[in-house]
Amino acid sequence: MSGPELVVAVDGGQSSTTCLVGDLTGRPLGWASSGPIWHLGEVGGPQRVRDAIQGAITGALDRAGRTAADVARAHLSLTGACGFAAEVAGELLGAATITAASDALGGLASGTFGEPGVAIVTGTGSVAVAVDEQGREVCRGGWGPILGDQGSAYQIGLDALRSVALADDRTGPDTALRAAVTAELGIGAPRDLFDLVYTRALDRVGIAALAPLVVDLARTGDSVAGVIVAEAVRALIDLAVAVASAVELSDEHQRVVLAGGVLQGSAEIADAVSTGITERLPHFEVIRPACPPLIGAYALGLRACGVDAVAVLTSRVSAPGWPPELTNRNCSPYCERI
Repeated sequence: MSGPELVVAVDGGQSSTTCLVGDLTGRPLGWASSGPIWHLGEVGGPQRVRDAIQGAITGALDRAGRTAADVARAHLSLTGACGFAAEVAGELLGAATITAASDALGGLASGTFGEPGVAIVTGTGSVAVAVDEQGREVCRGGWGPILGDQGSAYQIGLDALRSVALADDRTGPDTALRAAVTAELGIGAPRDLFDLVYTRALDRVGIAALAPLVVDLARTGDSVAGVIVAEAVRALIDLAVAVASAVELSDEHQRVVLAGGVLQGSAEIADAVSTGITERLPHFEVIRPACPPLIGAYALGLRACGVDAVAVLTSRVSAPGWPPELTNRNCSPYCERI
């Protein structure tokens, strides 16, 4: 190499953080995963963020057989802590140019490779974003697990736990969730949820991991699970409509990208959300991206280097040699990332 010619892309959410090292031709060289990105104000938050960024970047560089000296630019696509995470990445990558932005933009770029449009990104959390032709960004959702995250895996799992508690008290309808959640968590009785939740033995990621169970029970006809899933679908459609209505897009950019583990992991939810968006935004195309948001972060890094990411990645992703691990069909259901 005549100089640093690699791009590091990081996609960090509330379930995991992944990093890809690739070259300027759109060729992935190595990738690795580490822990989640937590809010800095949470107990242990800064150390978790540091561990996640360091683990993902060093792991990907090792697997690519490259060093920090080979990296020209890094783009971090994160659920939060962008400034701090960029500092950590800077410590690792030295002279590389570091940029960091919302993971919603990486989700959008997973379907547009950096061009304008609208995206819903829902994994452990949920957020929607729109970017117009002038580069202006509008965000809706992304309020976190206490104030928002409607339609997310965490919210689906939390609603399931609350339904189990109500059913056990006989103050809510009976549901197959009661037995299913108890078995899934390996506890003797629903009341044992109390200790699991309040000691945080069952944390946010663990609660989000219950979402597939809820979807499965909704599919088999459990009415309580069905209501939970229907509410998640409604919330995601509302997010998409709200953010799309906040920008003006030309016809070619009127599109909504469905990104994140919930929409990639559940055909039922993705189909219902797609139908609802089409009904309420009839002029918009719904895109189900071939690649996870990590590739969206890579696209943003390539564009920042002056590379035509649309041309480069479109040809790469459709070619036989594209790694199957970097496609959505290989994503872990309901987790933030691959």
